[in-house]
Amino acid sequence: MRIRGSVFSVITFILLGVLCAAAPVSAQGGARVGVFADLEIPLNTRVEVPVEVRDVSELYAVDLTIRFDPDVLQVEDANPNQAGVQPGLATFLDAGMTLFNEVDNETGTVRFVMSQINPSEGKSGSGNLLVLYFVGKQAGTSQVTVEHAEASDRYGVAITLSGVDAEIVVSASAPEVVATPIPVQDPTQIIVIETLMPTVVVTEAGAITQVTEVPAVSTSAEPTAVLTVGGDVDSGSEQGLEKQEKGSLWWLLTLPLVIVAGFIIIRRKQVNQPDPIDHSGGNNEE
Repeated sequence: MRIRGSVFSVITFILLGVLCAAAPVSAQGGARVGVFADLEIPLNTRVEVPVEVRDVSELYAVDLTIRFDPDVLQVEDANPNQAGVQPGLATFLDAGMTLFNEVDNETGTVRFVMSQINPSEGKSGSGNLLVLYFVGKQAGTSQVTVEHAEASDRYGVAITLSGVDAEIVVSASAPEVVATPIPVQDPTQIIVIETLMPTVVVTEAGAITQVTEVPAVSTSAEPTAVLTVGGDVDSGSEQGLEKQEKGSLWWLLTLPLVIVAGFIIIRRKQVNQPDPIDHSGGNNEE
Protein backbone atom coordinates (compact mmCIF):
# COMPACT_ATOMS: atom_id res chain seq x y z
CA MET A 1 0.00 0.00 0.00
CA ARG A 2 2.83 2.35 0.76
CA ILE A 3 4.39 1.71 -2.66
CA ARG A 4 1.03 2.21 -4.38
CA GLY A 5 0.61 5.56 -2.64
CA SER A 6 4.06 6.61 -3.75
CA VAL A 7 3.23 5.70 -7.37
CA PHE A 8 0.05 7.78 -7.24
CA SER A 9 1.99 10.73 -5.81
CA VAL A 10 4.53 10.62 -8.62
CA ILE A 11 1.81 10.28 -11.28
CA THR A 12 0.03 13.30 -9.81
CA PHE A 13 3.34 15.20 -9.95
CA ILE A 14 3.72 14.37 -13.66
CA LEU A 15 0.14 15.33 -14.51
CA LEU A 16 0.55 18.70 -12.82
CA GLY A 17 3.69 19.29 -14.87
CA VAL A 18 1.91 18.38 -18.12
CA LEU A 19 -0.93 20.76 -17.30
CA CYS A 20 1.58 23.55 -16.70
CA ALA A 21 3.30 22.72 -19.98
CA ALA A 22 0.05 22.82 -21.93
CA ALA A 23 -0.95 26.24 -20.66
CA PRO A 24 0.40 28.92 -23.07
CA VAL A 25 0.59 31.53 -20.34
CA SER A 26 3.22 34.20 -19.99
CA ALA A 27 4.15 34.85 -16.39
CA GLN A 28 5.35 38.39 -17.03
CA GLY A 29 6.74 40.77 -19.60
CA GLY A 30 9.68 43.12 -19.78
CA ALA A 31 12.49 40.75 -18.81
CA ARG A 32 15.64 40.95 -20.96
CA VAL A 33 18.66 38.71 -21.40
CA GLY A 34 21.97 39.03 -23.23
CA VAL A 35 25.17 41.07 -23.29
CA PHE A 36 24.26 44.66 -22.41
CA ALA A 37 27.44 46.55 -23.30
CA ASP A 38 29.50 46.91 -26.48
CA LEU A 39 33.20 46.26 -26.01
CA GLU A 40 36.55 46.90 -27.68
CA ILE A 41 39.21 44.38 -26.75
CA PRO A 42 42.86 43.78 -27.73
CA LEU A 43 44.08 40.84 -29.76
CA ASN A 44 44.96 37.63 -27.88
CA THR A 45 43.60 38.96 -24.59
CA ARG A 46 40.99 37.20 -22.47
CA VAL A 47 38.03 39.33 -21.42
CA GLU A 48 35.20 38.27 -19.11
CA VAL A 49 31.84 39.10 -20.67
CA PRO A 50 28.71 38.56 -18.55
CA VAL A 51 25.42 37.30 -19.96
CA GLU A 52 22.88 39.13 -17.82
CA VAL A 53 19.17 38.88 -17.13
CA ARG A 54 17.34 42.03 -16.07
CA ASP A 55 13.94 42.78 -14.58
CA VAL A 56 12.91 39.14 -14.29
CA SER A 57 10.45 37.68 -11.79
CA GLU A 58 10.62 34.18 -10.23
CA LEU A 59 13.13 32.80 -12.74
CA TYR A 60 13.75 29.09 -12.18
CA ALA A 61 14.73 27.51 -15.52
CA VAL A 62 16.31 28.96 -18.64
CA ASP A 63 17.16 27.87 -22.19
CA LEU A 64 19.58 30.10 -24.14
CA THR A 65 21.39 30.02 -27.48
CA ILE A 66 23.92 32.80 -28.16
CA ARG A 67 25.86 33.37 -31.38
CA PHE A 68 29.22 35.04 -32.07
CA ASP A 69 31.64 35.22 -35.01
CA PRO A 70 34.21 32.43 -34.52
CA ASP A 71 36.58 34.08 -37.00
CA VAL A 72 36.88 37.09 -34.67
CA LEU A 73 36.28 35.63 -31.21
CA GLN A 74 36.91 32.40 -29.36
CA VAL A 75 35.71 31.31 -25.90
CA GLU A 76 38.10 29.80 -23.35
CA ASP A 77 36.99 26.90 -21.17
CA ALA A 78 35.69 27.64 -17.67
CA ASN A 79 35.91 24.01 -16.55
CA PRO A 80 39.01 22.16 -17.81
CA ASN A 81 38.02 19.07 -15.79
CA GLN A 82 35.11 18.39 -18.16
CA ALA A 83 35.30 17.57 -21.85
CA GLY A 84 34.51 20.38 -24.24
CA VAL A 85 34.33 24.13 -23.65
CA GLN A 86 31.96 25.47 -21.01
CA PRO A 87 30.98 29.01 -20.02
CA GLY A 88 31.17 29.91 -16.35
CA LEU A 89 27.95 29.64 -14.33
CA ALA A 90 27.44 33.01 -12.66
CA THR A 91 25.64 33.57 -9.37
CA PHE A 92 22.11 34.75 -10.20
CA LEU A 93 20.69 31.21 -10.34
CA ASP A 94 21.65 28.44 -7.94
CA ALA A 95 23.62 25.57 -9.43
CA GLY A 96 21.12 22.90 -10.44
CA MET A 97 20.43 20.43 -13.23
CA THR A 98 22.11 21.26 -16.54
CA LEU A 99 21.25 19.72 -19.89
CA PHE A 100 23.49 21.94 -22.02
CA ASN A 101 26.36 24.14 -20.89
CA GLU A 102 28.73 24.25 -23.81
CA VAL A 103 30.47 26.41 -26.40
CA ASP A 104 31.17 25.41 -30.00
CA ASN A 105 34.09 27.55 -31.14
CA GLU A 106 33.80 26.28 -34.71
CA THR A 107 30.23 27.45 -35.26
CA GLY A 108 30.30 30.30 -32.72
CA THR A 109 27.48 28.93 -30.56
CA VAL A 110 26.85 29.06 -26.83
CA ARG A 111 24.15 26.63 -25.64
CA PHE A 112 22.88 26.79 -22.07
CA VAL A 113 19.87 24.91 -20.64
CA MET A 114 19.45 24.49 -16.89
CA SER A 115 16.98 24.43 -14.03
CA GLN A 116 17.37 25.04 -10.34
CA ILE A 117 16.29 22.22 -8.01
CA ASN A 118 14.61 22.00 -4.63
CA PRO A 119 14.99 23.78 -2.20
CA SER A 120 16.00 26.71 -4.45
CA GLU A 121 13.46 29.49 -4.89
CA GLY A 122 12.73 31.45 -8.05
CA LYS A 123 15.00 34.45 -8.52
CA SER A 124 13.76 37.98 -9.20
CA GLY A 125 15.53 41.17 -10.24
CA SER A 126 18.74 41.39 -12.28
CA GLY A 127 22.04 39.53 -12.31
CA ASN A 128 24.57 37.48 -14.23
CA LEU A 129 23.56 34.10 -15.65
CA LEU A 130 26.79 33.19 -17.42
CA VAL A 131 30.33 34.43 -17.90
CA LEU A 132 31.91 34.07 -21.35
CA TYR A 133 35.71 34.18 -21.47
CA PHE A 134 36.19 35.75 -24.89
CA VAL A 135 39.60 36.00 -26.57
CA GLY A 136 40.23 38.22 -29.61
CA LYS A 137 41.31 35.86 -32.38
CA GLN A 138 41.83 38.43 -35.13
CA ALA A 139 40.96 42.06 -35.82
CA GLY A 140 37.35 42.58 -36.71
CA THR A 141 33.85 43.03 -35.31
CA SER A 142 31.60 40.33 -33.94
CA GLN A 143 27.96 40.57 -32.99
CA VAL A 144 27.03 38.68 -29.83
CA THR A 145 23.41 37.78 -30.53
CA VAL A 146 20.75 36.06 -28.47
CA GLU A 147 19.29 33.69 -31.03
CA HIS A 148 16.91 31.85 -28.72
CA ALA A 149 15.67 32.41 -25.16
CA GLU A 150 13.07 30.60 -23.09
CA ALA A 151 12.46 30.66 -19.36
CA SER A 152 9.95 29.59 -16.72
CA ASP A 153 9.16 29.84 -13.05
CA ARG A 154 9.29 26.75 -10.82
CA TYR A 155 5.71 25.79 -11.74
CA GLY A 156 6.39 25.67 -15.48
CA VAL A 157 4.73 29.00 -16.31
CA ALA A 158 6.56 30.66 -19.18
CA ILE A 159 8.48 33.89 -18.67
CA THR A 160 8.87 36.11 -21.72
CA LEU A 161 12.47 37.13 -22.43
CA SER A 162 13.63 39.74 -24.94
CA GLY A 163 17.14 39.28 -26.34
CA VAL A 164 19.71 42.04 -26.06
CA ASP A 165 22.55 41.98 -28.61
CA ALA A 166 26.01 43.53 -28.31
CA GLU A 167 29.02 44.24 -30.51
CA ILE A 168 32.58 43.29 -29.68
CA VAL A 169 35.39 44.93 -31.65
CA VAL A 170 38.81 43.26 -31.68
CA SER A 171 41.61 45.68 -32.45
CA ALA A 172 45.39 45.68 -32.08
CA SER A 173 45.16 49.27 -30.84
CA ALA A 174 42.42 48.65 -28.28
CA PRO A 175 43.25 49.73 -24.72
CA GLU A 176 43.94 47.06 -22.14
CA VAL A 177 40.77 45.97 -20.38
CA VAL A 178 41.03 46.19 -16.60
CA ALA A 179 38.10 44.72 -14.71
CA THR A 180 37.29 42.91 -11.49
CA PRO A 181 36.81 39.17 -12.06
CA ILE A 182 33.15 38.22 -12.26
CA PRO A 183 32.18 35.63 -9.62
CA VAL A 184 31.26 32.17 -10.89
CA GLN A 185 30.10 29.03 -9.11
CA ASP A 186 32.01 25.84 -8.46
CA PRO A 187 31.36 23.65 -11.54
CA THR A 188 31.37 20.51 -9.37
CA GLN A 189 28.05 21.68 -7.88
CA ILE A 190 26.32 21.43 -11.27
CA ILE A 191 24.30 18.29 -11.95
CA VAL A 192 25.00 17.31 -15.55
CA ILE A 193 22.31 15.36 -17.41
CA GLU A 194 23.46 13.47 -20.48
CA THR A 195 21.50 14.46 -23.59
CA LEU A 196 19.29 12.10 -25.58
CA MET A 197 21.68 11.41 -28.44
CA PRO A 198 20.78 8.62 -30.90
CA THR A 199 23.31 5.80 -31.21
CA VAL A 200 23.80 4.29 -34.67
CA VAL A 201 23.60 0.48 -34.64
CA VAL A 202 24.49 -1.68 -37.66
CA THR A 203 22.72 -5.07 -37.62
CA GLU A 204 24.08 -8.33 -39.05
CA ALA A 205 21.91 -7.83 -42.13
CA GLY A 206 23.58 -4.47 -42.75
CA ALA A 207 20.56 -2.37 -41.76
CA ILE A 208 21.27 0.86 -39.90
CA THR A 209 19.04 1.76 -36.97
CA GLN A 210 19.13 4.46 -34.32
CA VAL A 211 18.67 3.73 -30.63
CA THR A 212 18.01 6.63 -28.27
CA GLU A 213 19.38 6.12 -24.79
CA VAL A 214 17.66 7.35 -21.64
CA PRO A 215 19.68 10.20 -20.04
CA ALA A 216 21.81 9.31 -17.06
CA VAL A 217 21.76 11.58 -14.04
CA SER A 218 24.93 12.04 -12.00
CA THR A 219 23.05 12.58 -8.72
CA SER A 220 19.76 11.60 -7.11
CA ALA A 221 18.50 15.18 -6.73
CA GLU A 222 15.16 15.94 -8.41
CA PRO A 223 13.39 19.15 -9.40
CA THR A 224 10.40 20.38 -7.47
CA ALA A 225 8.37 20.96 -10.62
CA VAL A 226 8.29 19.93 -14.24
CA LEU A 227 9.40 23.11 -15.97
CA THR A 228 8.26 23.66 -19.54
CA VAL A 229 8.79 27.06 -21.03
CA GLY A 230 7.80 28.80 -24.21
CA GLY A 231 8.30 31.95 -26.22
CA ASP A 232 10.59 33.09 -28.98
CA VAL A 233 13.23 35.68 -28.28
CA ASP A 234 12.72 39.26 -29.45
CA SER A 235 16.27 39.81 -30.68
CA GLY A 236 17.26 43.43 -31.28
CA SER A 237 13.97 44.61 -29.73
CA GLU A 238 12.38 45.02 -33.20
CA GLN A 239 10.50 41.76 -33.50
CA GLY A 240 7.07 41.42 -31.87
CA LEU A 241 6.55 38.89 -29.14
CA GLU A 242 5.40 35.59 -30.61
CA LYS A 243 2.49 33.62 -29.23
CA GLN A 244 3.60 31.50 -26.29
CA GLU A 245 3.75 27.82 -27.11
CA LYS A 246 4.71 24.72 -25.25
CA GLY A 247 8.45 25.03 -24.64
CA SER A 248 11.42 22.78 -25.01
CA LEU A 249 12.40 21.88 -21.46
CA TRP A 250 10.63 18.53 -21.99
CA TRP A 251 13.67 16.69 -20.71
CA LEU A 252 12.73 17.34 -17.08
CA LEU A 253 9.84 14.87 -17.50
CA THR A 254 12.34 12.01 -17.82
CA LEU A 255 13.19 11.68 -14.14
CA PRO A 256 9.60 11.26 -12.84
CA LEU A 257 8.84 8.74 -15.59
CA VAL A 258 11.86 6.66 -14.62
CA ILE A 259 10.76 6.77 -10.97
CA VAL A 260 7.25 5.58 -11.88
CA ALA A 261 8.69 2.70 -13.92
CA GLY A 262 10.84 1.67 -10.96
CA PHE A 263 7.92 1.63 -8.54
CA ILE A 264 5.83 -0.47 -10.96
CA ILE A 265 8.61 -3.05 -11.41
CA ILE A 266 9.13 -3.37 -7.65
CA ARG A 267 5.39 -3.78 -7.08
CA ARG A 268 5.08 -6.51 -9.72
CA LYS A 269 8.00 -8.43 -8.23
CA GLN A 270 6.36 -8.36 -4.81
CA VAL A 271 3.00 -9.52 -6.19
CA ASN A 272 4.56 -12.39 -8.19
CA GLN A 273 6.84 -13.57 -5.36
CA PRO A 274 5.74 -17.09 -4.18
CA ASP A 275 4.77 -17.68 -0.56
CA PRO A 276 7.56 -19.09 1.64
CA ILE A 277 7.52 -22.91 2.08
CA ASP A 278 6.99 -24.20 5.60
CA HIS A 279 9.76 -26.74 6.31
CA SER A 280 8.74 -27.35 9.95
CA GLY A 281 6.97 -30.60 9.01
CA GLY A 282 3.63 -29.64 10.45
CA ASN A 283 1.49 -26.92 11.97
CA ASN A 284 2.47 -25.49 15.31
CA GLU A 285 -0.19 -25.87 17.88
CA GLU A 286 -0.39 -24.19 21.26
